[in-house]
Amino acid sequence: MKITNNFTLEELCYSLVADKKGIENYPNAQQKEAIEALAKNVLQPIRDFIGVPLHINSCFRSEKLNKLISKVPTSYHLATRGIAAADISCQRVELKVIFKYIKENLDFHELIWEYGNSENPKWIHVAFNSSGKNNKKIIYVK
Repeated sequence: MKITNNFTLEELCYSLVADKKGIENYPNAQQKEAIEALAKNVLQPIRDFIGVPLHINSCFRSEKLNKLISKVPTSYHLATRGIAAADISCQRVELKVIFKYIKENLDFHELIWEYGNSENPKWIHVAFNSSGKNNKKIIYVK
């Protein structure tokens, strides 16, 4: 199901780990709404800004999948409470450029510079609250 010009619900729910382990990884109606809001308000604007494909490392995780791969039981990747998250990377644009763009131009609930070094993160985690109550919390994990 196409959500935006460049993102489908299937892409945002895909997980290699879920495939390998036979875990169903599909959102309910409320989770789907949160994922769609993330795609429309954050992911597509990033894609439009950079003009090249954006890689979604991880977006939606079912509860069973999240328990298997995350230490955070309340992860925004669960897309509960109206908040959905994605871990993103890009082969053709430096992540620090994308991080700065999000920070300065988009509404977001949480933005995390994940590992890497002071020049570039390994990936970016970004969450969006579909209710519009976005905290714009910025975290640097090194």
